[in-house]
Amino acid sequence: MSNLREALRQRIERDRLSEERLAALEALQARAERAVPATAPGPASTQHQPWRTRRWALAALPLVVVLLVVLWWWQFPPPEQSEATRLAQIADEVAGQHLHLKPLEVEAGDLDQVRRYLNQLDFRPLASDAPALADLNLQGGRYCSIQGVPAAQLRLRPDASQGEASGEDVGVQTLYQARYDPEHHGPLPDRDRGEAPVRLRARGLTVLLWVEGGVVFALVRDD
Repeated sequence: MSNLREALRQRIERDRLSEERLAALEALQARAERAVPATAPGPASTQHQPWRTRRWALAALPLVVVLLVVLWWWQFPPPEQSEATRLAQIADEVAGQHLHLKPLEVEAGDLDQVRRYLNQLDFRPLASDAPALADLNLQGGRYCSIQGVPAAQLRLRPDASQGEASGEDVGVQTLYQARYDPEHHGPLPDRDRGEAPVRLRARGLTVLLWVEGGVVFALVRDD
């Protein structure tokens, strides 16, 4: 009988201890909830606001970069090319075209016939009595460009009798004409004001440059 009583007493003590532990845990949880108040979830727009802000910043970044570049260019514009540099660039361009001649688009010894073919130009190719063009015969022409400006390439050949008299083979010369644009071509000697053509060397060739009647002349020859 004593053994039964002892067993019942131990069971009652164990159950009482479990209830006390449970009560203590509940009390601790209540104190924790009072110490840290619950935060109510904000509206959906507030929760997504940081991501939207970052997305807007990423979208605006290219515009900011462009604006900074424009401001930098406005404060520190690129240096203008010197007159000598522009002339050298023109001479090098026409000399390169002379060395790599493309087929004529119109073969004619008459300038009017060449003009009729080159009717898409924004100027009229001119006949000139410049001394450098004396005794040169027109062979034909084609479209080309000088410093990005549409131009005419006229192919010329010296009088054959000159070559026979000197015993030399006379070669082709090319004359380039374009509407004069100071922004693209820079200052050039104006023959209408009595200024002599400027002479340059480019790629082993002689290049003569001048302006006449509002048209750029660039003559390339092998001498």
